Amino acid sequence: MGFTRRDEAHGKANGIEFTIQSCKLVSMMILDLLLALTLGFALTACVVTVLVRFTDPKSQEQWYRASQDAEAAGSDR
Repeated sequence: MGFTRRDEAHGKANGIEFTIQSCKLVSMMILDLLLALTLGFALTACVVTVLVRFTDPKSQEQWYRASQDAEAAGSDR
C-alpha cells in the first residue's frame, strides 16, 4: 500500500501543526526564562539594598537617631 496524496497532505498538515506547537513551546520557554531572570535580578537588588542599609555604619547611626527621636517624642506626650 502506497501513500496517497491525501495521506501526504495530512502528513504535511501534521508537520506544520507540530512546528507551530514547538515554536509556541520555545517562545513560552524563552518568556519563562526572561521572567525568572527579571525576578532574580529584582530579588537580588532588594537583598543587596537591605544588606547595604543595615551594614552601613552611617545608615545604622541614622536608624539609631531616628529611634531615639521617636522615643523622645513619645515620652514628651
